[in-house]
Amino acid sequence: MTEASHGLEAIRQLYEAYLEQVRQAEQTRRPFDGYMGFGPKLGGAPCHGQFARDLEALLQDLVRQEPDSAQAREMLELIYRAPQQHREPRAVYWMLLAVHALTAELIGRLDAEDAQTLLEEYKGLYGQRGLPPAQKKVLAALKASCSGRGRADRRI
Repeated sequence: MTEASHGLEAIRQLYEAYLEQVRQAEQTRRPFDGYMGFGPKLGGAPCHGQFARDLEALLQDLVRQEPDSAQAREMLELIYRAPQQHREPRAVYWMLLAVHALTAELIGRLDAEDAQTLLEEYKGLYGQRGLPPAQKKVLAALKASCSGRGRADRRI
């Protein structure tokens, strides 16, 4: 297994572990938790913040391994497609969207051709209007990589 395929698998495993933790948190909730301000909301479960921290650390480690453009594109595709595959519960959907903001350095590993491919896919998934700030920044970083200005260690 190459380092990049290991990285892709590590991302996959992290997402699966997060989704399992959310399922467990849902099972321990009482029927009216979170309604009308009573009881904990699913969005307040600690697994969400831990997932973001773990993904950030993993992505930093993967960038240090200097994946080539195709490898970085595969990792980004997995991250960018995840919210579309997990629209419920909404807390998961919004967390999976929010972590897109953590991908800046990985976007910087893309060549212009892979950045263009990913940009078109991202626009197809999320559009270009009315996006939260994290998605606007991802689009801007992808556009910069298309022109070759985003290559290397670019921060969102």
